[in-house]
Amino acid sequence: MSKETFKPSEAKSTAIAVLHDARSELRTAADSSIELAEKLTGGLFRFVRKLNARLDERSGAVLDGVERTLVSARKAREARREAQQAKQLAKKADKAA
Repeated sequence: MSKETFKPSEAKSTAIAVLHDARSELRTAADSSIELAEKLTGGLFRFVRKLNARLDERSGAVLDGVERTLVSARKAREARREAQQAKQLAKKADKAA
Protein backbone atom coordinates (compact mmCIF):
# COMPACT_ATOMS: atom_id res chain seq x y z
CA MET A 1 0.00 0.00 0.00
CA SER A 2 1.23 3.33 -0.91
CA LYS A 3 0.78 6.17 1.43
CA GLU A 4 -0.39 9.50 0.06
CA THR A 5 1.72 12.34 1.16
CA PHE A 6 0.25 15.58 2.38
CA LYS A 7 0.93 18.41 -0.04
CA PRO A 8 0.50 21.91 1.40
CA SER A 9 -0.06 23.38 -2.05
CA GLU A 10 -3.12 21.14 -2.57
CA ALA A 11 -4.55 22.24 0.76
CA LYS A 12 -4.05 25.87 -0.17
CA SER A 13 -5.70 25.47 -3.54
CA THR A 14 -8.63 23.62 -1.93
CA ALA A 15 -9.04 26.40 0.61
CA ILE A 16 -8.92 29.00 -2.12
CA ALA A 17 -11.47 27.06 -4.17
CA VAL A 18 -13.80 26.93 -1.14
CA LEU A 19 -13.37 30.67 -0.61
CA HIS A 20 -14.18 31.28 -4.29
CA ASP A 21 -17.34 29.17 -3.90
CA ALA A 22 -18.31 31.10 -0.77
CA ARG A 23 -17.69 34.41 -2.57
CA SER A 24 -19.83 33.25 -5.47
CA GLU A 25 -22.69 32.25 -3.17
CA LEU A 26 -22.47 35.54 -1.27
CA ARG A 27 -22.60 37.43 -4.55
CA THR A 28 -25.67 35.47 -5.63
CA ALA A 29 -27.37 36.14 -2.29
CA ALA A 30 -26.54 39.86 -2.49
CA ASP A 31 -27.83 40.11 -6.07
CA SER A 32 -31.04 38.32 -5.10
CA SER A 33 -31.51 40.65 -2.14
CA ILE A 34 -31.04 43.68 -4.39
CA GLU A 35 -33.55 42.32 -6.91
CA LEU A 36 -36.06 41.69 -4.12
CA ALA A 37 -35.60 45.23 -2.82
CA GLU A 38 -36.13 46.60 -6.35
CA LYS A 39 -39.32 44.60 -6.80
CA LEU A 40 -40.65 45.60 -3.39
CA THR A 41 -39.86 49.24 -4.05
CA GLY A 42 -41.50 49.10 -7.47
CA GLY A 43 -44.57 47.46 -5.97
CA LEU A 44 -44.72 50.07 -3.24
CA PHE A 45 -44.56 52.90 -5.78
CA ARG A 46 -47.32 51.30 -7.88
CA PHE A 47 -49.47 50.95 -4.76
CA VAL A 48 -48.91 54.58 -3.75
CA ARG A 49 -49.77 55.76 -7.29
CA LYS A 50 -53.03 53.80 -7.25
CA LEU A 51 -53.84 55.05 -3.75
CA ASN A 52 -53.20 58.62 -4.86
CA ALA A 53 -55.46 58.18 -7.90
CA ARG A 54 -58.28 56.73 -5.79
CA LEU A 55 -58.00 59.45 -3.18
CA ASP A 56 -58.08 62.06 -5.94
CA GLU A 57 -61.21 60.48 -7.43
CA ARG A 58 -62.93 60.38 -4.05
CA SER A 59 -61.98 63.94 -3.14
CA GLY A 60 -63.29 65.09 -6.53
CA ALA A 61 -66.58 63.33 -5.85
CA VAL A 62 -66.79 64.90 -2.38
CA LEU A 63 -66.12 68.36 -3.79
CA ASP A 64 -68.78 67.85 -6.46
CA GLY A 65 -71.25 66.87 -3.73
CA VAL A 66 -70.35 69.93 -1.66
CA GLU A 67 -70.82 72.14 -4.69
CA ARG A 68 -74.25 70.64 -5.44
CA THR A 69 -75.26 71.11 -1.79
CA LEU A 70 -74.17 74.75 -1.80
CA VAL A 71 -76.00 75.44 -5.08
CA SER A 72 -79.15 73.77 -3.71
CA ALA A 73 -78.94 75.79 -0.49
CA ARG A 74 -78.56 79.03 -2.46
CA LYS A 75 -81.56 78.15 -4.65
CA ALA A 76 -83.64 77.29 -1.57
CA ARG A 77 -82.69 80.62 0.02
CA GLU A 78 -83.63 82.48 -3.15
CA ALA A 79 -86.94 80.59 -3.39
CA ARG A 80 -87.71 81.43 0.25
CA ARG A 81 -86.87 85.10 -0.35
CA GLU A 82 -89.10 85.17 -3.46
CA ALA A 83 -91.91 83.50 -1.51
CA GLN A 84 -91.64 86.14 1.22
CA GLN A 85 -91.66 88.91 -1.38
CA ALA A 86 -94.72 87.35 -3.05
CA LYS A 87 -96.45 87.15 0.36
CA GLN A 88 -95.71 90.82 1.04
CA LEU A 89 -96.94 91.77 -2.40
CA ALA A 90 -100.14 89.77 -1.83
CA LYS A 91 -100.71 91.59 1.47
CA LYS A 92 -100.27 94.97 -0.24
CA ALA A 93 -102.70 93.89 -2.96
CA ASP A 94 -105.29 92.86 -0.33
CA LYS A 95 -104.94 96.19 1.43
CA ALA A 96 -105.30 98.09 -1.82
CA ALA A 97 -108.39 96.15 -2.83
